[in-house]
Amino acid sequence: QACFRAAVALPTRARSMPILWRPLALLGALAAFAVRAGGAPAPDDIEDGDALSSEQLRALHGKIDADADGKMSMSEALVFSDDMHRLSVGHEVVEMLTQMDGDQDGRLSLDEIVADAMQAEEVAGDDEAAQAEKRELEQRKFEAADENADRLLDETEMRSFFFPEEGHEVADISARDTLRRRDADRDGALSPDEFWQARGEALHDADIAEFRSFDVDGDGALSLEELKRWETGRYHSVDAMRKLFEVADKDRDAHVTADELDAARAVLLESDEHS
Repeated sequence: QACFRAAVALPTRARSMPILWRPLALLGALAAFAVRAGGAPAPDDIEDGDALSSEQLRALHGKIDADADGKMSMSEALVFSDDMHRLSVGHEVVEMLTQMDGDQDGRLSLDEIVADAMQAEEVAGDDEAAQAEKRELEQRKFEAADENADRLLDETEMRSFFFPEEGHEVADISARDTLRRRDADRDGALSPDEFWQARGEALHDADIAEFRSFDVDGDGALSLEELKRWETGRYHSVDAMRKLFEVADKDRDAHVTADELDAARAVLLESDEHS
């Protein structure tokens, strides 16, 4: 059986980000971002996506526990995750600008973005129709992100273009394009096979479970609104936190202590390795 998540499921830009649906990988990434912010919760040899040691996990718990009551709530975990996500996006945007800014003017033009997109998605140079279609999509997203309409994207506008928040027009455009390209039967929604672009191959159980978690109304297909939620990428970190609490919160009080988190480390690590 084939597992399609890494290659297909994430929005294009998110594919270069840590695999944030795995609980310990998410915590490792959060710890790495906290180190970059100057609030290192543990030795700063943490790499994005690393599974943390017991010592590092306990130190990170202390950072997430904002009210210092010794227990990490889901809301505290998500606030910390969102804060670190914004930090990580800032670092990613700076790195992308360095790589993509051909004329070194500190901003990205539509041509620079299109050139990168063509290369990233391996659009054939002799496929004029595919090139025109890709450029048209990138232009619509570009115009939606270009808030001052100066035909250049600064770092703030790049955040909206590459990492749109839920409700942003860029996320809407991207979700509609995903639906258009993958909706083989043109019924206005994506089946599991269409979403994962299985092309007749059997889906892995994990893919089916992942799809069901996106399918909020449980109708067996992803609507445009459900795709918009997926397109932002935030879903993956929220779902990873939910899975973490399911495993670690042994007394079911909706909080996780440092001891509970450390005790769940082996189970979470095994889960990560099989994801």
